[in-house]
Amino acid sequence: MSWNEILGGYASIVDWPGCFYWQELLDHFPHAKAILTIRDAGAWYRSAAETIYAMAQAYRPEDCAQAPGMSDLIIWQGTFGGRFADRDHACGSSPSTTAG
Repeated sequence: MSWNEILGGYASIVDWPGCFYWQELLDHFPHAKAILTIRDAGAWYRSAAETIYAMAQAYRPEDCAQAPGMSDLIIWQGTFGGRFADRDHACGSSPSTTAG
């Protein structure tokens, strides 16, 4: 994978998928700046569950198991191992609650 090709000249990346690949990105761009934000895990989980997770579940294609999209592969399966609904697991898996 070529980060230069993927980012296509962009100067920054935020949230997913960037936080999932933070180490690879910093290895590839050693002079890049990284900003770590820290949130209360419970508040973060409630916010994510009520917004991005709720939308992902509501608009999940019927054949998602056959051909999951990028957000499903990187966020829900990748970061959370398919267990975002398990609050304790999700709070222990999130880059926003485990970094540092």
